Amino acid sequence: MLFRSTYAISSSLTGWQDMLPKTAAGATVSVSAGGMGHADRAVLATNIARVDSISGLSLANDESASELSALLGKASNAAVLATGMDPAKLSVLGANAGSIANDGITGTLAITKDVTALAALLGKTATAATVNVDAAGMSTQLAVLSLAIGKVDAISNLSVSNAQDGTQLGNLLGKASGAVVNVGGMDVAKLNVVAGAASSIGSGGISGRADLTVDVGAANMAALFGKMAAGATVRAVATDMELAQLVAVAGVSLRIDTDGV
Repeated sequence: MLFRSTYAISSSLTGWQDMLPKTAAGATVSVSAGGMGHADRAVLATNIARVDSISGLSLANDESASELSALLGKASNAAVLATGMDPAKLSVLGANAGSIANDGITGTLAITKDVTALAALLGKTATAATVNVDAAGMSTQLAVLSLAIGKVDAISNLSVSNAQDGTQLGNLLGKASGAVVNVGGMDVAKLNVVAGAASSIGSGGISGRADLTVDVGAANMAALFGKMAAGATVRAVATDMELAQLVAVAGVSLRIDTDGV
C-alpha cells in the first residue's frame, strides 16, 4: 500500500515510522521533529527523499555525517549540539548552515584544519558555545578565525608570520597559548603587536629577524627578546633610540646581524 496524500508527521503520530517508507514519491510530507530521538531521526534520514520539510529539528553527535546532511537538507531553523563531533560532521554543519537557526550551534566544538566551510559554521555558532581550535597546519583559515574571534575560546598549535596583518595577529595571539611566530619581514606595528602578546608565545617561539627602530619601545624589545629562539636575529636602526632601548639592544648583541645596527 502506498500513501499518496499530504500529511504531517510528529512524535505523537503512532506508526509513522512504518508509514513513511511506504509513502509515494508524489506525496507531500512535513515533519515536526520536536521530541524525536535519534532512532526516529534515523528513520527520517533513511527516507529523506519522501520528506518535504522538517521543523523543530534538534541534532547531536548521535547522527552520522550522512544523516546530518540528509536531515539538514530538508530542515529550517535546526538546533545542533555539536559536542563530540569530528571534522567531517562539523563540515556538514557548515555546508548546511542555511538550515540552522541563528546561534543554533551549541556545545563544545573542536576545530582543526580539516573543518571546511568554517566561516559558515562559526556564523551559526552561539557565543555561549565553547570553541577550541587546534590550528596546526592552518593557513587561510586563520583569517576566518580572526574575523570570528569573539566566538573562539582557545587556540593551540598556532603558527603566525608576516602573512597575517596586525589585527589578525592581535586577535589570534589573544586566544592562543604556546604560539610560534616568525617575525621576518614584520614592520614595527606588527612587532609591537607580537610583543604585547608575548605571554601567548611559547618559550623560544619567536624566529626570524626582528627589524627594530625607535618605534619599538624598550619594554616591547625585552618582550620580543625574551621569547626568541636560538637562531632568531636582530637588526636595529638606532637613530633617535633612547638609552633604555640601546641598553636592550646591547643586551642581545650576540643576536645582532653583521652590520645589524
